[in-house]
Amino acid sequence: MAQLDDIKQKIQQGLSDRQIAMAVGKRRTLISQIRRGEFEFSSTNSLPEWMDLLDWDVVLKEIALKHPIKFIWEEYALNITSYPNFTKYLYKKFPYLKHKSYTHRDFNPGERVEVDWAGDLIEWINPADGSIHKAYTFVGCLCYSQLIFAKVYSSMKEIDFLSAHESMFAFYNGVPQAIVPDNTKTAVIRSHRYDPDLNPEYNQFTKHYGITVAPARVYTPKDKPFVEGAVKLIQRLFKWRYRHYTFTSLKEINEAIGETIELINNKKHSRFKISRIEMFNLEEKKSLKPLPENKYELCETKFCKVHPDGTIALKQQYYSVPYQLIGETVFTKTYAHTVEIYHRLEKISVHPKLVGFVGRRSILSEHIPEASQVYRNTTVQSTIQQAYFISKEFKSFIEKLLSENPSGNLRRAQGFVREARAFKAKLSSDLFKEVIIKSISEMERFNQIRVQSFKSYMKTNMAQFLQSQDSPSSIVRDRSNPMLRGSNTVH
Repeated sequence: MAQLDDIKQKIQQGLSDRQIAMAVGKRRTLISQIRRGEFEFSSTNSLPEWMDLLDWDVVLKEIALKHPIKFIWEEYALNITSYPNFTKYLYKKFPYLKHKSYTHRDFNPGERVEVDWAGDLIEWINPADGSIHKAYTFVGCLCYSQLIFAKVYSSMKEIDFLSAHESMFAFYNGVPQAIVPDNTKTAVIRSHRYDPDLNPEYNQFTKHYGITVAPARVYTPKDKPFVEGAVKLIQRLFKWRYRHYTFTSLKEINEAIGETIELINNKKHSRFKISRIEMFNLEEKKSLKPLPENKYELCETKFCKVHPDGTIALKQQYYSVPYQLIGETVFTKTYAHTVEIYHRLEKISVHPKLVGFVGRRSILSEHIPEASQVYRNTTVQSTIQQAYFISKEFKSFIEKLLSENPSGNLRRAQGFVREARAFKAKLSSDLFKEVIIKSISEMERFNQIRVQSFKSYMKTNMAQFLQSQDSPSSIVRDRSNPMLRGSNTVH
């Protein structure tokens, strides 16, 4: 005791007991006992005997795991001492465990809600394959009644972030005036101390619910102290209650989280003797704005660069955009069943959302060049249809060719169609019919089913038919007609 040495020094200086007592703030009887040598100070005298009954190594280990002090007292010291006495001597024995002071802030009912993702992840095991997964806890807290909401999700992506907000508003059955999120990218795309830039989709979502967004400053947890405290309450109670339990699904974790926040929300305040849920129902519930009639259509947004093949990749699925945008960056919105793509605020395409195995492609014909469209749209049926418009005989020939080996003979059939179309433009219908029938017959006769042979036969047969045709017949005039020029009829 440093003060004991000070008293002894003053005694040696010749000061009276009254003077020393006034200087150090102690009783004169104590000074007198020290002067006579009847008082001996022991460092253990300031701590009660019951503290020797506790295993402080175990207590400190539980505190290091961030379990609540009250839960530790209930398990290890409930039958030994009271909770206020336990905390008093705990902080006296280990002063570094004391909490820092804070400034209380007052809010009006329905004025504000704070949201955050909990820092500690919850692991669960898939019993089917034994794989380990992680769950992320979303926490919301009303600043007036301090009513807590919590739910776990498989990720912290935008779609889960917005879905968590939607579930929170449904839990409160209303919407506060303002919301305070963290500076996560799903809420704020560019942080600023006074005027941050909100994520466009989050901005639209909050406008739909009519709530103002006031993001916390970067690395400033005191801007949202209520949700920070709620996160600690949930994590500590949850970890304590389920420290010996292994979860096997998100559903199980959500049920456990629901039970945890129900205990917290229904627990009465030790001083004010009222619970969070009672305070909410009594004063804050009526101050919340009603939920909108129509639910917001949740979507996930992303910026994507257009690949050289004119597609963008979303979750390992590919969607086309106009080929003129190759190399550009586009903005996408992924809804439950559709994908919308924007370029410079203009909607350029809408695709059905692809599901199932990865690597599927949704290609719209108007997004690709004309030459590519012809190539992509060429099928067995389209080739046969083109042959039909040339001639029935030629269609039968192409059908027979493609029936033997559709994929192997498709390119060859395209060549036949192209050459036949070129000759048809040069000949009359009757003459073309005779030429193509003879050419096909000769090819099949000599087993030369090749495009070059077809072209050669068509040229040869066309020339032969043209030569064999008689020259145009002379006009036979009726010389008896007196109106004919050169008529020898005598009138």
